[in-house]
Amino acid sequence: MSNLTPRAQLIPIDARVTFRYVTGWASEDRWEPMTLARLTAAVPVHREDDDGATYRHLLTFGPRGWQEAKQTYKRLLPRKERPTFVRWLSHMVAEYFAQGCRCEHDCCGHMQAYASLRYLGRRRFSVERRTYPNV
Repeated sequence: MSNLTPRAQLIPIDARVTFRYVTGWASEDRWEPMTLARLTAAVPVHREDDDGATYRHLLTFGPRGWQEAKQTYKRLLPRKERPTFVRWLSHMVAEYFAQGCRCEHDCCGHMQAYASLRYLGRRRFSVERRTYPNV
């Protein structure tokens, strides 16, 4: 980790095995450790009609991390039910950024978050993370 600049960090990407709960309760689902990926520092994106905040990151998997993710993908998903590897991995990365509250009512004001990913090739993703209040 000493070769990383302060502008990047290694983050754990886990595979969500079950999907019984919504985002706020996702920690109650079954997860499996998968690999690490390098995430660059957030770059703010300005939007005129934005009540929350939007940030852009670059996420890069090393060759070993990419292979670990592929092995997990093949092990967890039956061959006939598999989406493409990149689509599945995008979904698992988006789960890392997902955040929701556990309130029983809407308009509580807690911050929520989700991420949109675009595969850039060569084991790299562009990640756009959006946070917004539940109002």
